[in-house]
Formats: sequence, structure tokens, C-alpha cells
Amino acid sequence: MSNDHKKGPGAHYSGSNPIPNIQRFVESLDSDKKERDAKINAQLQSRVQGDATDHTEGQPHGIEGTRKIVTDPTTGKNVEIEDVNADFMKAVDNPQLSVPNANINKSTPVKTEATQSGEEYRVNQDITAPPDPVEPGSTSDVPIHGEKTNILFHPTPSVSYEPMYESMEKRSTLLVIGIFLGIVVLGRLFGGALYGLIPLGACVASGVFLWVKEVIRSGRAMEWESERQRGQMATANLIPESVEWINSLMGVMWGLIDPDLFASVADTLEDVMQASVPGIIENVRVAEINQGTNPFRILSLRALPDGHVQEMKDDIHRQNEKNKDPQELAADEGGGDYYNLECSFAYHAQPSGGGTSEKAKNMHMQLVFYLGMKGLFGVPLPIFVELQGLVGTVRLRLQLSPEPPFLKALTFTLMGLPKVQAGCVPMIETGINILNLPLISNFVNYAIGAAANEYVAPKSMTLDMAKLLKGDDIQKDVEALGVLWIRIHRATGLSKQDRRGSEGGGSDPYITVSFSKYGKPMYCTRVIQDDLNPVWEETCALLVTPDLIKADEQLSMELWDSDRSTSDDVVGKVELSMQKMIQHPGKMYPQVSKLRGMDSDSSMPGELHWEVGYFGKPQFRPAMRSHGKDINLPKELQDKEELQDPKGSLDTPEEDAAVHTPPDPLWPSGVCSVIVHQIVNLELQNVKGSDGNRKGREFEPAVEAGENKEEEHKKLPSSYCTILYNDELVYRTRSKVVSSKPIFNAGTERFIRDWRSAIITVTVRDQRMRQHDPILGLQDGILWMVELVLVASESPFFGQI
Repeated sequence: MSNDHKKGPGAHYSGSNPIPNIQRFVESLDSDKKERDAKINAQLQSRVQGDATDHTEGQPHGIEGTRKIVTDPTTGKNVEIEDVNADFMKAVDNPQLSVPNANINKSTPVKTEATQSGEEYRVNQDITAPPDPVEPGSTSDVPIHGEKTNILFHPTPSVSYEPMYESMEKRSTLLVIGIFLGIVVLGRLFGGALYGLIPLGACVASGVFLWVKEVIRSGRAMEWESERQRGQMATANLIPESVEWINSLMGVMWGLIDPDLFASVADTLEDVMQASVPGIIENVRVAEINQGTNPFRILSLRALPDGHVQEMKDDIHRQNEKNKDPQELAADEGGGDYYNLECSFAYHAQPSGGGTSEKAKNMHMQLVFYLGMKGLFGVPLPIFVELQGLVGTVRLRLQLSPEPPFLKALTFTLMGLPKVQAGCVPMIETGINILNLPLISNFVNYAIGAAANEYVAPKSMTLDMAKLLKGDDIQKDVEALGVLWIRIHRATGLSKQDRRGSEGGGSDPYITVSFSKYGKPMYCTRVIQDDLNPVWEETCALLVTPDLIKADEQLSMELWDSDRSTSDDVVGKVELSMQKMIQHPGKMYPQVSKLRGMDSDSSMPGELHWEVGYFGKPQFRPAMRSHGKDINLPKELQDKEELQDPKGSLDTPEEDAAVHTPPDPLWPSGVCSVIVHQIVNLELQNVKGSDGNRKGREFEPAVEAGENKEEEHKKLPSSYCTILYNDELVYRTRSKVVSSKPIFNAGTERFIRDWRSAIITVTVRDQRMRQHDPILGLQDGILWMVELVLVASESPFFGQI
């Protein structure tokens, strides 16, 4: 039941959308590599190159007598301008771009090379590229619609040692193994003790390994610095390179970005790491993430026709068919134009010193690993993580709209897994780069890769930009399409599975209800002891989601014989197509099914008497529509918008009805969705008292009060939430370590038999060592109430869910 398409915001974690972890990511890393490589090779072979011609000196001249020198209000410098005549229209009809001949494998008298010095490179770059004048024979005009326009104007002014770096990385592992074995074996031959030789060999081998990795890192850093200088030279020489203006803009705007915008990224990485930590690590927390002052670089940017994103279009269309009615689908897909864009991006850390403060100018985050045993103890180990390198390509599909903000939806997908390299040092001044050690290197890099793998093609994600810009993350409908109501009556004529048993007995049957491809039991009946004709008379409800219909799941009823000391035996199995059931909704269908074995062509003795029916979501009754205001407020305050519950943007009549129409009493059963987004101002109350011995302390200030002064502190709770339906646990979120503003964004959907009497309880607990987790507070309420009632006044915590 995989779902390659994600829709945000509001794509919260749940049982059907589990947190990605490193183990599943590694298993699927190369599963479709061959297919992707074949597609890329086919695209490369099918490309059509544009025709290059010798560059023609000069530009089209404007109207004679209109040329003049004015002050450019943008740069403040003098610039020569003239009025446009008809000659300029020819350049518009046949646009061309001038590039150096060296870049298109043509002979040239003057060219830029990686072996040239900085000054020689700058001079040659200036005379072999526009604006005029340029050296004759060194430049060609290439049609702008040709593929040759998607190139850099000049190679990087430094020699690339990347093949040598890759060879050194491979040989360094063999080298350190040889050093370790050599020290141990030779030392043993000369009478050394193993307890001294093994640590000595490990220290020497680790030192050599770290030194080699540092040499490679320093070399790559210098190459990237040369590439950055090349871009600066291109800008200074007015060379019209297509993306350098974006890099200049990002250099100005990068430091103005609020670091709080990366909170969702930090939350995702924390979830992946926490789901993948080994047993020696009790917990992990992302304490901070900051973009620094060194910006991302855009390597290339190009528009794409619809044919290049056909797979993404088909995926979006399939999702819309499941979630929207035909009229809404036609209006949505035909109500705006689309713009497709491919962007290649890269990031490389600037060379910095060994201090943490100097590394902070690069993009970084702070991790805290709690070493120890789960539930017993945890010792915090703060780690500073510096992003050293990131290279990737993303494709964007923007749906434009004539209404503000003119951008309706954005779909993006990564064209392959980005290359990620990070560096970790302990939060001490003399810390070594421990990421060069394989264990921590694999964990941090694979965690980032597992998070990015959720958006690698053919997977994609669609953002409703109109709602996102308005801050709308409120879910107004459940994901389930309806419920399957199953009533299990009895079974007759079952086969005898046990040698012992009374006359007419010999089996202890029970039934599990599941989906055939998913396999996990969704409901289990009680065990009827020693009976070949058991009677259960039990009912259950299963939620039907779009993923189940898309996967063509079968409803599976499996009968088992319960055994005390051995594995349970199969008594029989019944399957029913779910797609056929949803075509006939609103009615129960009695079934008398003959049992078969686990294979489709096998049979088992016995029959199962049961009923099944599919019931979809009913329409809202317009007669029950209300004003949607909070009736608990005084009348003079009910019209104030800031005092009302947030409703988000209401784009469809169904969304408007969902927030203004209460549940229909004629339909007491339904599906309830509970999502816990965030807790704010969470802190522990001081329960030890504030007075103590006051002698000599008469002039001390009052006890601290008011809002939180720290977002993260060692005395803050490590909170998690549990969701209970009628005092039965149905979901538990992950733990968020020592934070006053934990973000969960997780929830669940459950069938509610009667919403008029159902009680939903959201409990907040503090994860403690060597003791039961205390309740920090809870919210509960009957579903017909407009608001949930806070009943945590006796609890030693403060905060709001």
C-alpha cells in the first residue's frame, strides 16, 4: 500500500503513513537504479543539438540620433541607451547566445583553461565572451532553443582532482587495515602483548584514516572556492551566464531568512533519526538548525515542456481522480496554466577553521545524542553538524491562477537521490571531525538521505500554495472513503485440528480480519474452545482508504486453531473483493462462504456464516447549517474574528459545510480524525516549594513567573501524546526530547460507533527514566461539544495543545 504521491501541508504521520527510517531506505536505495540509468541514457541519446555559427560582431543599432548616456537608477553608474528599431525584432524572432568555442569543441585562438593563473584566466575570460568586443574566432552564436545553451561559459579555473580523491578514498580503507594488521602481527612476532598492540594499532590506523579524509575534504573545499571565484569573475566581467544573477540574489537574501522556517526540516530529520537509532543510543534530538551565511548555489535552470514531466502529470491526475469529483477535477485541471522548471542546485561549505564559531557560517545543526539504555539512563552528547556538501536536481510544476497570489499549486520531485556530505564535531573546542569515522558518517548521511528519498521520482509532493501562503494547515475531511461493516455469526463443519477434545470438538477456532496484500490483522475475535461449530456473533468496522482501492485489496477472513505450545494452525480462509463491495454501498449482504486453504485452488471443510456491507460518507444537511461561531462567548464578542476557532481557507462547498454544519443525529456512526500538531509553552511546575529558609534572604527578588524564557532546557519535559477513544488507547506519538514547543504533527483515524456519547482524550506524558511516565496534562471531551475541556489544573505542568 505504498503511496508515491504526498500532499501537503497536513501530511501528518500515522499508522498508514509511518515515519521513514534508515533501514527501509538502505534496502530500497538501489532497487530501481538500473531502470533510472536506462531512462537517463535514452534521454541523452535523443537530445538534438542546436547549430552553432561564428559570432557576428556588434549588436543591432537603434534609431539614429537617439543614443545617449544616462545614470542607471539601479546601479548608480553611467550607461548608454538608445531607442529600439525594427532590427531588434529580428533578434527576437531568432534568439541566439554567444558562448566560447572551447565549450563546444571548436578551435579557438584564445581560450580559458584550468591551468591558468587567476589574472590570466580573468583576462582571457573577458576577451572571449560577450559583451563586445571579443577576440575574433573565439566565440560562436548558438540558438537559444538548442541544448548547447545549457552550459557554463568557462571551465573552473582550477584542476579537478576528483578521480584521485575517489581513488584515495577506496585505498585508504585498505591502507588502515594493513597498518592495523601489520602492527598487531609484527608486534606479536617480537613478543608484544595483544592488549597493548590492538589499541596501538587502532589509534595509528584511525589517525591515518582521519588524516586522509581531511586531505580529501580540504582539496574539495579549495576546488569549490575556485568555482565560487569563477562565478564572481563572470559577474564582474558582465558575462551573461544564465544563473549567476540568481546566485547573487541568493547571497543577499540568504542571511535574511528566518531560521524558524527550517523547524519542519529539523522535525523530519529528528523523526528519521529517532526511528533508526541503535540500542546504545537512548534518544536523539535536533536542538537547532541554521542556514548560516554561505548560500546555496544554482548550477542550472531551464524550462521544460509537458512531455518531460508526463509521469508527474499522470501521478497528479490519478490523485485528483481519487480525491475530487469529476466537475471539480475538470475545473481544477483546466482552470490555470502550468509552468515546468528543472533546477540543479549545490551547496559546499566554505573553508573554515577548527572552531565551532567559524563553522557556524555554513549551514549547520546541533544534535544531542542521549547515550545509555532505554528507560534506564541517558547521558547527553551534543554534536555540531556542518553541511559540507549537497548536490541534486529538482523538477517543479507550478500551476498558475489568475487570482492572487497567482500560484495555485506546486508539485516537486527530486531527479535521483541528492549527494549529501556532512561533518560532525563534539561541542568542545578541540573536537576532532568524528564524521570521518564510518559509524557516525553512515548514520547522519543516511538519515538525511532517507528523509530526501521520500521525494525522489517517481515519488512527488504537491503543495497547495494558496493555502500555504495563508497559513492553512487545518484538515477539514477524513482520508477514509467509508467503512466496511462486518458481522461474524458462526462457522459450521470445521476440521478437527487437535487430537484431544470432546466429542464434536477438537479445535479452538478464532477469526482474524485483514487485507490480503497488507496481511496485518485488523480485528480478531475471541477464541471458542473445543468446538467445531463455533458461534461468535461479533461485529467490527474497517476503514476503507484510497490506497486500499488503488492496490485492489481483498477482504480476508482467516480461521485459525489456537494452540498453547505450537504455532496456530490454519482452519480455512475466505476472500472478497473490496472494489465490488464499494460499487453497492448502503446495504448489508449475508454471506455463506465455503472455506478454502491458503492457496487459491485448495479447499478446506466447513462454512462461514457472516455479513458485510460498505457504507460511504453521507452528505451534509443544509437545514442544519449554523453560523459557525463560538456560542460560549458573550454575544458582544461572538462577531470578533480573532476570538473564533481558525477555519483556514474554504475553497469548496464541502469544506464550507464541514466547518459550519454539525454532525447529523440521524447518522450517529462515523469516522473521527484526531491530529496533534504542537504544544506551546510547555514546562514543569516547581513542586518543591519556593520559600525554604528565608533568614538572610529578605532582599532577594520574587520567584520567576511569566512566559518561558528558554525554548530548550535540561529541566523541560520530554513529552509525548496518547490518544484514547472511550479510555482505550488508539495511538501514541513519538517522544520529543526536552523542548517547550514540541512539534508532533501526528494523528489517527478511527471508527466511532456513536459520536453523541464518544469521549476523545488526548494525554500529554513526560518520558522518564526508571519510573512510570507521569501525566503532564490532558484534554478530553464528548464529540458533540464545540471545544475540548482542559482538566489539567491539578497537574504540575503548564502549556497549550
